[in-house]
Amino acid sequence: MKTANAPAAAPTPPQETPASPRAVARVQPFLRPGTRLGVYPQRQLRADERFERTLERMLLPWHPPRGARRREWPMLLRKLEQYNARLRQLSETDLDRWVRGLRQRLWREHLTLENVAGAMATVREVAGRALGMRHHDEQIIGGWMLLEGMLAEMATGEGKTLTATLAACTAALAGIP
Repeated sequence: MKTANAPAAAPTPPQETPASPRAVARVQPFLRPGTRLGVYPQRQLRADERFERTLERMLLPWHPPRGARRREWPMLLRKLEQYNARLRQLSETDLDRWVRGLRQRLWREHLTLENVAGAMATVREVAGRALGMRHHDEQIIGGWMLLEGMLAEMATGEGKTLTATLAACTAALAGIP
């Protein structure tokens, strides 16, 4: 028997069936834990992720990430210097507009070398304007390595905190949690 003061039960949403998939617009880029971003420690690896990890361990000696290949470093630094020359001439409002465009490009095209160079040049320019400290080439390479999921060993006084801002800001602009 139902009383007048009893709250009505909340309607349950219809169950999704494999025959009726719902199309969802993607707000953030498709970046999931795995080979590139690591795993979340609070859950177990699924079978396909275990396969990725095994394959990564087997192939890593023959195909290291781009940030680990020394011959790639000059290319990133050249692209970064090209962006730096343009970014130094921008006013604050133009720089804000540039950052919004860069964020959209990173969400659309993900972490390509061109986008990473643009994002790191932007972080370098903003740090130079706000903090009075510009990233050196070694710090940029270290930030690229961190962004690739590797460790970067640096001695005392080499600017580890400033280096970490490169990877953190680039990942944040790209929508990576």
